[in-house]
Amino acid sequence: MMSKSHITITERAALARVNRKLRSRDADGQTMKKVPVHSKWFNQYGPYMVVDNFRNAVDHYGCDLQDWARDLGCLKEYETIEGYK
Repeated sequence: MMSKSHITITERAALARVNRKLRSRDADGQTMKKVPVHSKWFNQYGPYMVVDNFRNAVDHYGCDLQDWARDLGCLKEYETIEGYK
């Protein structure tokens, strides 16, 4: 039997969970996007940003995927994202 403390999910799976949760919340029209490392916007926005799809504007930037996933309830306490501490 696998211990609950050792469950690791991929970054892509965590991002999908966050986006499903954002989509289901009161039709806020928000989506979390990954900013490519070699993009000219990476230094300005950080690894992740949350975009308001209705206004076509960035709502939050410099987001930590693991923190957002935990705050939204998408990531259980025994789960970690691959590559995160």
